[in-house]
Amino acid sequence: MSLELVSLTGADDLVSPETLAALSGRYPLAEWAILVFPEKEGTPRNPSRQWREKFLSLDLPHTAAHLCGTQIFRELLAPDTAQARIDELSRYSRIQLNINARRPDFTEEEVLAIYRKLLDAGLHLILQHHDGSWRVIQKFIADAAPESLSRIALLYDASKGTGQRPEFWPPMSTVGSVPLFCGYAGGLGPDVLDEELPRIREAATAWRDLPFWIDMESGVRTNNEFDLSKAEAVLRIASRDGRSLVRGGIYFASKVIHAHRWQALRASGVTTASSWIDEAGEGQTADYAELSERCLNEIAQSERLVLFCQPGEILKGALLEAGAALMAGTPVFLVGECESLSRVFRKHALWHECASVEDAVAAPVRNPLEVSVRHRLDSCEDALRTLAIYLGVGGYNAPTVDGVVFAEKIRWGVDHVLSVEKQRKAAMPASIFVVTGTRYGYKEDTTWTLASWPTKEAAEAHVSFLEAKLQEAADQVAEGCTTGLDYPDREKIEELMVEHDKQLELGTNGAGWSVEEVPLRVDVKSFVIMEQSAG
Repeated sequence: MSLELVSLTGADDLVSPETLAALSGRYPLAEWAILVFPEKEGTPRNPSRQWREKFLSLDLPHTAAHLCGTQIFRELLAPDTAQARIDELSRYSRIQLNINARRPDFTEEEVLAIYRKLLDAGLHLILQHHDGSWRVIQKFIADAAPESLSRIALLYDASKGTGQRPEFWPPMSTVGSVPLFCGYAGGLGPDVLDEELPRIREAATAWRDLPFWIDMESGVRTNNEFDLSKAEAVLRIASRDGRSLVRGGIYFASKVIHAHRWQALRASGVTTASSWIDEAGEGQTADYAELSERCLNEIAQSERLVLFCQPGEILKGALLEAGAALMAGTPVFLVGECESLSRVFRKHALWHECASVEDAVAAPVRNPLEVSVRHRLDSCEDALRTLAIYLGVGGYNAPTVDGVVFAEKIRWGVDHVLSVEKQRKAAMPASIFVVTGTRYGYKEDTTWTLASWPTKEAAEAHVSFLEAKLQEAADQVAEGCTTGLDYPDREKIEELMVEHDKQLELGTNGAGWSVEEVPLRVDVKSFVIMEQSAG
């Protein structure tokens, strides 16, 4: 479903870290994978420690350390050197272990010890999966705690780093029903990506719509040097792939004379997604067709578009960019007066008007709760559980009435959620109605959240349903039937019914059900519904 990262490997001392940072600003998919090979530091593909320090000081969003050779693994096995290496590696987003890739230098026990040590240290691991490693990887994953599986990723690289494309790309791996984050490498580069990316996607989503990443090293080199033009070509191809869900940075649309404003904002720490601001001088743009395509891709990948218009200005290209943003589902924030556009779009859900650039950069989106769906949802119950946890209104369980478990699915907002199998995103309602209940018959009363509904009418209908079921349970108890009740003894059932009868006599609406409206005011743009893993 989603190409989440493009990992580009092999930048070295000949490459400016600041140039990589600039590309990260333009392409949120970019992950810079740095080879850590102590025996070859300072040679092509293997940057020096000084270069790595400068690179890490930039604090880029996606980085990886690819561990190579034997020395670094022996340091990780040795008690007196392991912690220093772990401290260094913890500064990267992910760690790839290219251990025993070319020859078996380490025993299976040593490989497992290294895997476990890094996982226990809280690092996110990438395990290179090929015919020489799959057995030990399988054993490691089988013994891993369920909650740690989200920090284990597999890189399918049958070529073991030699850059050979496989005949077939493998499907995703799972542990039981829990999918692992998987990547694909081998012979990829700008010349073949248009052909290979659809094949990889087909394999990655063969059984389920899941995120994946791609990795390449030789494909972005020329004469054994890291080729920035090839790297950007790959990122451009990947970014125009319409099914990437990653958004990042602010796209600024304005007359070119304002480019210095956006450059200054970028220098102050604002992440920008508009590369045209560096090409706004006379004669700096040589290929307008390429520029147009690039701008459209950047708009689609940006988190918002800020449209800037000063009095007396007549916008042309910026108007087209604003329209492209709305078509791509990117929120637009207008600063200044542009009556022709305001008149047309002011009722659009993604259109906002602000008094200043500062407001446009920081203002929340009008409909802030947007669900970017990474996994296909098998039931609306999954959505309810995730939404309840996210809003902090309590965990969601199957609705219960004093031990009576109802198997009936809660069908709320199902059109909003399940339709994402054909639409990547679905807007949630502005508020939900939470049904709560008070449980009687225990040492103290307990109030808990039952379920959430999109309308008050639906929530009240649920309350009526619960009351009917409780009365049904009371009738069963009266008849001596305990089927469906999970209390350990009849004494507790009778205690429950006594309390229930008291509440009915007091006129307190049965077991104390109530409906509360909860506005969905969340100061983030989106969150990802992740399938709940076992444990």
